[in-house]
Amino acid sequence: MVLLWASLLGLLIGLLRRGTVANLSHLRLRSAWLILIAFLIQFAIFPTGLFESPIKSGIPYWHLASYGALVLFALLNWRERALRPMALGLISNFVVIAVNQGYMPVSLDALEISGAHNTEAALRATGIHGNVILMCTQPEIEHCKQTYLNLLGDSFGLPSWLPAARPISIGDIFLALGLIYFLQRKMRYTSL
Repeated sequence: MVLLWASLLGLLIGLLRRGTVANLSHLRLRSAWLILIAFLIQFAIFPTGLFESPIKSGIPYWHLASYGALVLFALLNWRERALRPMALGLISNFVVIAVNQGYMPVSLDALEISGAHNTEAALRATGIHGNVILMCTQPEIEHCKQTYLNLLGDSFGLPSWLPAARPISIGDIFLALGLIYFLQRKMRYTSL
């Protein structure tokens, strides 16, 4: 959801800077279909709150595959400087997910701040829920497994008053800021 807010903010800033959405139609990005593949995979493997995910097995592998597709897209388009902050965020998220066997570590504090009580309860019960694993900062918590690179995990809770608030990572912050920068920059200039 943070990327939706970032998209809207990027578009708004682009319009305020006298850019046009029409300029985005001139983008020439390599293998943009990889983005669609990644989002379809993530949509299929993660519970949305409205329904359970249709794919029940191999979730960590599918999660890594979706990020692999996004990292590949970012690398194929590295020449596009405006995408580089997003690429750093993708790589950061991919690395932390890879070293934690396909799961993103999430902090209980961030879940509390975000008001994600159902996810918090599920993690306290089993240690894993959807694509996240309980960040093991308090070993006395039952089902707490060793997690790695917690600094890159979902450690920051978006305030619960935001619609669809959830914990985010440093990589998510880079992704969001990069998306804002990319959109407003590409809306502003006609020579893309």
